[in-house]
Amino acid sequence: MLSRVVSRALSKLPRDMHLVFTCKVCETRSVKGMSKQAYNEGVVICRCPGCQKLHLIADNLNYFGQKRNLEDILGQPIETITDVAEFSPAKIIGEEKLTQLQLEDRSLASQS
Repeated sequence: MLSRVVSRALSKLPRDMHLVFTCKVCETRSVKGMSKQAYNEGVVICRCPGCQKLHLIADNLNYFGQKRNLEDILGQPIETITDVAEFSPAKIIGEEKLTQLQLEDRSLASQS
């Protein structure tokens, strides 16, 4: 476990890059923030909020046997979103999940 000092220091790093991804294990969609420096020069590991599995996002320090990042893993460039307006609920959680939540909301509203 990280010490409190290290944890506080890490929490002060800028989160100028965000990743929206779907866990391949449990299909949970989530958003994670990271610094561009960590993504381009360090190691980034994200924990899925659904199943708690760790996902390797970038390993520029060769800690896990091979220097690579998402572009290398996926074999294509990452989609860059420059306009905050593009972060629609459908983009973040996916169309299918959004529709399911909207139907649940309507069902709850009709029961009241």
